[in-house]
Amino acid sequence: MNYISNRMNPNKTNPAGGIAMKNQKKLLAALLCGVMLFCGGCSPSPTAVTVNKRSVDASETAFYIQYALQNLQNTSGGEEPDKKKLNTKAKESALDQIVSNELVLEKCREYDLTLSKKTRKLLEDEKKYLIKSLGGKAGYLKYLKEQTLTDRTYDKFQANSKYADLLYEKLVGDSGKYAATDEGLRQFFGESFARVQYIRFSMIDDSGKTISEEEVDQAMEKANQVLAMAQEEGADFAALMAQYNDDPYMSASPEGLVMSAADAAQNPQFEELFQLKENAVGGVYVGTDGYYLVKRLPLEPGYFDKNRDAVAAAYRDAKYNELLAGWKEKAAIKTTSVFRDMNIENLKDYVK
Repeated sequence: MNYISNRMNPNKTNPAGGIAMKNQKKLLAALLCGVMLFCGGCSPSPTAVTVNKRSVDASETAFYIQYALQNLQNTSGGEEPDKKKLNTKAKESALDQIVSNELVLEKCREYDLTLSKKTRKLLEDEKKYLIKSLGGKAGYLKYLKEQTLTDRTYDKFQANSKYADLLYEKLVGDSGKYAATDEGLRQFFGESFARVQYIRFSMIDDSGKTISEEEVDQAMEKANQVLAMAQEEGADFAALMAQYNDDPYMSASPEGLVMSAADAAQNPQFEELFQLKENAVGGVYVGTDGYYLVKRLPLEPGYFDKNRDAVAAAYRDAKYNELLAGWKEKAAIKTTSVFRDMNIENLKDYVK
């Protein structure tokens, strides 16, 4: 940011001096507010979280708790969760997201990365379009209230993704600081990809609801029986899969699915995939929708060359997440009494 100085000559009189000075103060206040917004300040809402030297107010924190809450509710399977546990999970998830956002902004500042005029204009136009689509300012303000948002949190939320894109490209883009060499990319592929076949015994009925406890027990019993057969010497896992698997996605790819370590880590039934030796069968693993038997297969020759772009994208994501995790580990993260008093039932009280 360029420093703007409007110094007046004390030896000359200025007929509009009073007005000019007031305008200068307003301009300075506006500039300071812009700077403080990027640094996490200039807010009528009290601080809820600090990340290193950056502060996040309660209004923004309330939005991220509400955002996390909605995600948790959407993945609950229609079951009524325990409110205390839901509150804890929502706040933990929100805090993690807030820390990530602030560290990204901190690193952008460190690398002198700023949004271009084109990007800022795009954000402005998108906001104008949203306001217009909502019928004007009144509709926009109603939308903000419904989403547990303030105008400044909305602006920051929209800009955050653009800053993240800038940092991502700076660090792991094709010319980035941590761009992979061909040798490094092939090594990453060998260590971080696996081909898998699996047999699922679903715990969800056709309507999306969890089956009865008796049926769940029967599914587990059947899974253990098939596991014993699958682990016998010379067992034909593909034949067992064709007979017992109830997941159409797997059935559509009987030759196996290629999965990255990052994908595996996000699915409990595959968390131990990379601990299995090639051609070994593991189980019974509990997934979010059923019991699983998993077989790790060798990667097909030529897969890397045919899917190099996908492998490179996976490497970039993995490296970026590794860097972010390292920044989090070193960050000084503090929550205030305001954060501790916040819960999923009083979030609207903090939106100011």
